[in-house]
Amino acid sequence: MYQVSVIVPVYNLEKKGLDKCLNSLVNQTFKNIEIIIVNDGSTDGSQQIIDKYKKTHKNISLYTIKNSGQAVARNLGLSKAKGEYISFIDGDDYIDLNTYEQLNKYMCLHKDLILFDYKIIDSTNIEYIKAYNPLNKLNVTNREYLISNVVSPCNKLIKKSYLDSLNFKFPERIIYEDYASIPTLVLNNPSIVYVDKAFYNYVHFGNSTTRNKTYQKKYEDLFLATDYLYKKLRNSSFLTELEYIICYHHLYLGSYNFYTFKKFDKINVIADYIKQKFPRWKKNIYIKKLPFKTKFLMNIYYTKRYSILFKFQKISHIFRKGNKK
Repeated sequence: MYQVSVIVPVYNLEKKGLDKCLNSLVNQTFKNIEIIIVNDGSTDGSQQIIDKYKKTHKNISLYTIKNSGQAVARNLGLSKAKGEYISFIDGDDYIDLNTYEQLNKYMCLHKDLILFDYKIIDSTNIEYIKAYNPLNKLNVTNREYLISNVVSPCNKLIKKSYLDSLNFKFPERIIYEDYASIPTLVLNNPSIVYVDKAFYNYVHFGNSTTRNKTYQKKYEDLFLATDYLYKKLRNSSFLTELEYIICYHHLYLGSYNFYTFKKFDKINVIADYIKQKFPRWKKNIYIKKLPFKTKFLMNIYYTKRYSILFKFQKISHIFRKGNKK
């Protein structure tokens, strides 16, 4: 049996770093891994890149499906995995060459979740992200911080038997599937260890799923993802964390996205939903710790005072121009 199953969904990544991603996997210093690639109906040269690596590496398995979305691809990979631990790698990102060697001593502890930091890579900068900074000061088994921090599966190693105990699957055919599902990993009281190093390299592209220059109907999947998450956690002991993660994703991230495209009707839906479900959200202990600007914007969207936000943006623009001089 393999120690690690690495699941890589691929869709049209020929010019977005697929070669670098696969190179970082086949050249790992730790060799007891299988690489499961799911080609999600790519129409560019991604298949040719995959074939190049598959010809020379016997630990690569390839599954080709019609385009169905990242969640379907990940779930298929998960159903095929034979490793003790699962690692999710997006095909436009890459990992350090010693990642699994460094994490092996933690895998030997048989923890359910191994958490680590990541780096954001763009054309001009590399930013180290302390994904679980509170865990440095608190007990590393603190599940509350797991649910209220990074919702990506990519900076985690997850024991497959633990995922099986949850009957875990990503909700399919929607975006925001990570936000909808990763917080549910707390439900069966996992054992957790945090590694204070950044192994994962998230490559920032300006035209990624949530950064398109034109409005996408799929942005409204936020509401479907929230329904999925709410149903999973509403009867749990993590209601404070559930309140935080939903309010943050709606009143800050989601509302900002809708505001960018002047979809005020969608922000109104968000404000009304939060008023109904979480009327005391401002008193949430996690929200209180957010930066002032974040809380300010959340409250503006919540109260639907868009004229104030417009003025605030103009002032912020002037400050940004002044700082550049």
